[in-house]
Amino acid sequence: RKLVDALREFSVDSLSTEPTEDDELDYEEADDEGEGWKVRLGWLLESSDALSQDAENSLEDDDAEGFVVKANQWIEWVGRAATTEASRLLRRNVSGHTVAPLITIRGNIRIDVDTPSSIHALIYSDDVCVESGAIRVRGRVASAQGNVVQARFVVVGRETGTRFESLMKLDFDQSWTNSDFGRRHFTYDVRVPISPVMWDSFSNSEPFDAVVEFYDVEGAVHVRRVSRVPVESRVAARGGTMEHDGRLVCVSPYFTFKAKALSFHIECFDASVKPLLNGTRSVASLEDVWLIGEQPWRAGDNGYHFFRWVRREHPEINAYYVISKDSPDAVKFAGESNVLYTGTYAHFEKALQASKFIGTHHPDFLMPTYASEFKARLRGTRVFLQHGVLGVKRMISTYGKNAPQFKVDQFFVTSEKEREIVMKDLGYKANEVVVTGLPRFDQLLGKDVPVRRGQVVVMPTWRDWISDEEDFLLSEYFQQWRDALAHEDFARVVNENGLEVKLYLHTNMQRFAHHFGDLPVTVVFAGEEDVQRLLQESEL
Repeated sequence: RKLVDALREFSVDSLSTEPTEDDELDYEEADDEGEGWKVRLGWLLESSDALSQDAENSLEDDDAEGFVVKANQWIEWVGRAATTEASRLLRRNVSGHTVAPLITIRGNIRIDVDTPSSIHALIYSDDVCVESGAIRVRGRVASAQGNVVQARFVVVGRETGTRFESLMKLDFDQSWTNSDFGRRHFTYDVRVPISPVMWDSFSNSEPFDAVVEFYDVEGAVHVRRVSRVPVESRVAARGGTMEHDGRLVCVSPYFTFKAKALSFHIECFDASVKPLLNGTRSVASLEDVWLIGEQPWRAGDNGYHFFRWVRREHPEINAYYVISKDSPDAVKFAGESNVLYTGTYAHFEKALQASKFIGTHHPDFLMPTYASEFKARLRGTRVFLQHGVLGVKRMISTYGKNAPQFKVDQFFVTSEKEREIVMKDLGYKANEVVVTGLPRFDQLLGKDVPVRRGQVVVMPTWRDWISDEEDFLLSEYFQQWRDALAHEDFARVVNENGLEVKLYLHTNMQRFAHHFGDLPVTVVFAGEEDVQRLLQESEL
């Protein structure tokens, strides 16, 4: 009944399947509030029942929403014409229901009844550069509806929420809209100033994401990632620097690992590093300079244990540990001369001298900056210590020889079996994979740490497809862990046995720790306790 009510307000005027010169499309940019929606189709590109033989399968993307398809059911799609003109297709109230027509990614017309206000939009970035103190992005927007009244381009920090923003002017592209099944297309050219006032509000390790905030006719705000970036645009993206009051900011665009969405590294340095950053000052050569580390905010995994062993057993090697000055683990280096705080002049200098970069994660964590021009001048061998053991998880796209954002020269493993996996599955050559074991194993089974009776440590691993809090809360992963830790039997066992349960969350999961605050566990954050000691002293 709801659909019938909606269709009474909706008119589709389909032209002959044979186009003629007399065919003329009537297009109205603005809807008359007293009328229904208008869509007029040219000749069809393909039979509308082309999907009927696959009707038993669930439909993908936008076309799947609201449909339950039974086997052998025939579906007549409306849309996918060679030319399509449509009115703005705004949400309307029809017989007490909200009704919203839209044009799906595939070009078919869909009507949503009593659904929340939404924006179905794809945001393309065709050119990215840094100029005159601002990030400049040029691109396109493809929208399924016409309910956008204003848009704002925002570069936002993932951790602090620091925002650099600018209003977007969306220029409607009529011809492109007509040729893309009536999906509304716009072009944009926006400049986002990187104001010096905000330079103290974030750390150099914080990633920034490019999003667009769409404001619709009902006043709602819809946030969408800038996630459609052609390959040639990713290659041509250009970073840059800006200087103010003795400080230097370096902005480097990059594209997320899986979605290839537009993001930025925004780093603030003392202006003294500028000659090293741009290559106008050279540094003296020095043999056997090794930069060792993990993630900038950590010291306790394989990097830390390897560094300590090298300093003790091979003092002739100029080994330096790279860590953020603000890291809770920085206190472990009190009195240590060979420590490099990230982004300092000494860090830039030693990076240019380094013959090896030895880390547990991405080699970029050992560099003083993400600026591609600086990294291109580094000559050190990149060595991957790892921070775990490969076995059953597919890691080709993450650590594979041809992974676009991960380049190492040597890959250290724990066993011949793991070496075989790295060579066969990840594509490394025999001389690039070395069986060494993990440095942290040297201390893991030590007897010098007393076991704390009743202490239980729970350490969930991660799912890399979880990208934000909404994904996390809707995931089976979260539900299963929460249900287990909140179960009455779990609470009973903990209370009856006087257990202390410590929940150590994965680094990527710690921002969601507040969702476990009401459980009979103590959430442990990175830096609060040494992970290896926690494992050693726990009874279970």
